[in-house]
Amino acid sequence: MLSSLALAVALLSGLANAQKKGIIYTSGQNSNVQVCSSGCTNINWAYDYSSKPGGSTYGLEFVPMLYNAKSATLSTWASDAMAAVSTATPKGSKYVLGFNEPDGTQNSISPQQAATLWQQYMNQRTNYKKVSPAVQGGSNGLTWLSNFLNACAGNCIVDYVAVHWHGVSTDIAGLQKFVDQAVSQFSPRPVWVTEFGFTDGNNATAIAAAIRYLGGNHGVFRYAYFECANGYLLSGTAQSAAGRTYCTTTF
Repeated sequence: MLSSLALAVALLSGLANAQKKGIIYTSGQNSNVQVCSSGCTNINWAYDYSSKPGGSTYGLEFVPMLYNAKSATLSTWASDAMAAVSTATPKGSKYVLGFNEPDGTQNSISPQQAATLWQQYMNQRTNYKKVSPAVQGGSNGLTWLSNFLNACAGNCIVDYVAVHWHGVSTDIAGLQKFVDQAVSQFSPRPVWVTEFGFTDGNNATAIAAAIRYLGGNHGVFRYAYFECANGYLLSGTAQSAAGRTYCTTTF
């Protein structure tokens, strides 16, 4: 029979794991969020690569993102972020996400530029936790993130780090190696895996294995599979086999 302390630890561990799993969706296609999270007791949060939810997130915590360094994005960030964390918003966010793949060709932001913008746009508020720019999988992404933190010189408020990983479904070991490296390299900051996915299809067995690993890794704070959309976690307007696995698999 479990002691009271052991039971409390087990319950807290289960609660922490339940709060890890999130949903990536396209802004304006919010009905997908409802389908992907239907019948799931362990999906807790959602984001859409934007500072606005684009509609209802059906009881899930919406986490806003400062997607890029364009003036149109930066100009509305402060008001959008405050709206997302407002106590008037259902399940108002306690976190905000930094730039999406600044180390890639789509956004292409240097570590130095990101550090300057971070101090200007992310440091100003203290009523939410800040998640670093989300870098691509591989050593180059981790190098960019390290250079960003060095460029900050201790002047950026960064509570968590964010990484992405995409690979073949047979390479769960590759996911584990990369995330373990991120956890080790940026400790004591916990890691958000804000994108993970498989380049050879949405293999339900691999998704389950990834969830068990990410759920059991105490250095991983949150994670989200790419993505809540048709051909991924959805088949038309219903959960796909992969989506059902993502919904129901627990650590």
